[in-house]
Amino acid sequence: MEKSATATATATVAAACIALLAAPGAAAQSVEETLTIGVVDGPPEQTFERIAAVRATSDGRIVIVDEGDASIRVFGAAGKFLARFGGTGEGPAEFRHVGSAALFGDTLTVLDRNGGKLVRFTLDGELIDTRRTDFAVSAHGFPLRMNALRDGSLILETASGCSIPPREGTDTQWRLLRIEPNGPALTELRKTDVGGGLAVYGRGASFCTVLSLPFRAGPVAAVHRDGTVAFGTGAVPRVEVHGFGEDAPRRVLELPGSRRSFGRADRRGWRDRVLGERLGPDTPDDVARRLREVEDEIEFPGLWPAYDRMVYDSNDDLWIRRPPVFDAAEAEWDVLGPDGAFRATVALPAALVVHAVSDGRVYGVMKGEWDEDRVRRYDVRWE
Repeated sequence: MEKSATATATATVAAACIALLAAPGAAAQSVEETLTIGVVDGPPEQTFERIAAVRATSDGRIVIVDEGDASIRVFGAAGKFLARFGGTGEGPAEFRHVGSAALFGDTLTVLDRNGGKLVRFTLDGELIDTRRTDFAVSAHGFPLRMNALRDGSLILETASGCSIPPREGTDTQWRLLRIEPNGPALTELRKTDVGGGLAVYGRGASFCTVLSLPFRAGPVAAVHRDGTVAFGTGAVPRVEVHGFGEDAPRRVLELPGSRRSFGRADRRGWRDRVLGERLGPDTPDDVARRLREVEDEIEFPGLWPAYDRMVYDSNDDLWIRRPPVFDAAEAEWDVLGPDGAFRATVALPAALVVHAVSDGRVYGVMKGEWDEDRVRRYDVRWE
């Protein structure tokens, strides 16, 4: 059983190199895991319940927001623990339920999704201010990601789940919201069906759950700090980049990847992974029966989406993930420069949920052996 994040990183660096993917015109690079933060049994600053956000500063400090205990923890570039603040409560620097967080410079803004407030901290844990917001889960969905813009506003990405009783026309909706710098009001910039999720109700709406359908094209967005948004659904290998407003310039980026076939093995992989996670000895009979019925009602596609995740890095490059097949160990990320030109395809672990890319370092969350959350960092070296 691990004793420290530094020891884990040291032990795995040599074995964690991932081969680059060659492509015409691609820049050569190598990928290496250089840090793991998180243990099963150890110091409290190293154990996490549910990580909601990971952010990185220009000098390599790592900010981790744990939704489970509403804490914010800061680590140095080498993994040394530096600070812990926040926590559950009703105070100005506490949270009823952490939703997401955005970092701009050395200022961290955290959304209290149930408390209706935004809290700003320095990375030393000093409270800067607290202000109200009109955000509500019942109206806007669950927070997915939040980005801070140069003008002080925030762009929040959310998704609605199912509810009892069912809300006609509002379940499984994806939204992009703008939170103004000073006021509580939110502006809805975009709203569409979530695509990659399916709301499943029991007979007479006795229960509801959302099944993941990663093979369906759905809304995918990345927000640049200047307010530009890259948006698409993955239905075709292209992404639209634009600002907001009638006069905002728009351009289309053509992607190098194409859509792959979705076959019987993919359908079986989805059933084994997604339904397998929901069906167990403790699953009520009516829930298990309804989940098995749902598979027969799903219309499976002939092709995977062209992409399913996007993120801007600190150098203004756009990273776009091609969906990995269910048994894949790695996922391919196409990297496009600020001018839209293809730079390279980088291979990262398929199980890594990427939260940030900064100065050639990729920060994400992966599950450990005991299903615990861990933060992992991969260094990408361009040659």
